[in-house]
Amino acid sequence: YIIHILPLLLLAFGDGIIAVRQAAQEASQVIMGKLSTQGMRLVLPALLKGLDEIAWRTKQGSVQLLGTMAYCAPKQLGTCLPTIVPKIGEVLKDPHPRVQEAGKNALQEIGSV
Repeated sequence: YIIHILPLLLLAFGDGIIAVRQAAQEASQVIMGKLSTQGMRLVLPALLKGLDEIAWRTKQGSVQLLGTMAYCAPKQLGTCLPTIVPKIGEVLKDPHPRVQEAGKNALQEIGSV
């Protein structure tokens, strides 16, 4: 089901209403915390594709979802780190300051595990 929800979550991260963005953040933490290794493999390509979008809010949402992967089981997270960390590192050079900030926060979330 996450493949169908993911685009909606990405849209919600960029919503103009703060409560919607907070709900998207909380929902993503719960969802990402429940993902299996297979689920992470299914979700990861869509999130990484979101980093290539032109719209900064989509990039920001993708980075935030990548950061919520910190709430996954350590084994699942460990298998994805070699792919996730370099991509988040690239986001730190994005021209939009909010995307950069999301990248810093995502790295801190992942590093806190």
